Amino acid sequence: MAEWLSEMAQRGLGLKPCEFLDFVEDVVKREKRKTPFKSGRPGKKWYYAFLNRNKHIISSRTETDLEIKRSKVTKQKTDEWYNRFKDFLIGKELMNLPGRIWNADEVGFNIGANKSKVIGPARRDLAVPHITSGKQRLTVMFCGNAAGQMLPPYFVYPEPKPKGYNPLSGALEGADIAYTKKGWINNITFGKFIDHFDKFSGQERPIVLLFDSVSSHIDPDIFLSAKAKGIDLYRIVPNAIHLMQPLDKGVFGPMKTKWHGVCRKYTRENPGKTIEKENFAQKLTEAYLQFYKPLTVINAFRASGI
Repeated sequence: MAEWLSEMAQRGLGLKPCEFLDFVEDVVKREKRKTPFKSGRPGKKWYYAFLNRNKHIISSRTETDLEIKRSKVTKQKTDEWYNRFKDFLIGKELMNLPGRIWNADEVGFNIGANKSKVIGPARRDLAVPHITSGKQRLTVMFCGNAAGQMLPPYFVYPEPKPKGYNPLSGALEGADIAYTKKGWINNITFGKFIDHFDKFSGQERPIVLLFDSVSSHIDPDIFLSAKAKGIDLYRIVPNAIHLMQPLDKGVFGPMKTKWHGVCRKYTRENPGKTIEKENFAQKLTEAYLQFYKPLTVINAFRASGI
């Protein structure tokens, strides 16, 4: 556990003392271990004894302050991250294996097109309406590697699960879906995504999965489960996603442009109708196929410096 705590911290996933004790309590109860802990939870005395026993491996440390505004992200901080990541890849013997370096990121899609400039009447007193579907937004997790390959998408919809239709009808083969209360990714759905990722990311191991700093992704059980599958999770510097995350850097912007084009076309061809959850996956696939080329993803990794 000490080595694991050290490794987690070096990847930007350090646990606070209370989080570590939560994890130990969960292990004790799940494995039904006999301990002197009251109600199965270790106390401060055990925690400090644990630190003392493993002081050659770990110690109580103050995190380097990375939670700063994007405008204050410095070259020094990003250079330090890249140097650590380079050493990590060298240690894993992955420096020249772009097909085993992956990046995952979720993106929200508004159901409907954005407002655009159109050709309309010269008279300014005549309105040019924009048809919208309201504020509904659906989340999709995409994942690609530095060799240009993309995984089937992983959709996250708000509950309840539909009974009258298949929401993945028309989606890319292998696409999967999960449901949460608000349609946002949480620990459970991210854990299921790791299973999805493991299924489609090939047989060679180890592989690295870069992801952002969203707290719902940081879970000790998920980290260990991924590691057991030969998947090494590695966190990108918080507040530097716009600079460092490949998918955010060079994929999502152009893909959303295609998405809004699909939405506008659907509205024109189907007066009075809008894209809904029933056909969202199908229409997103249309936009994806217009956009996706392996070189696009490769260039996104290059642009991010990875």
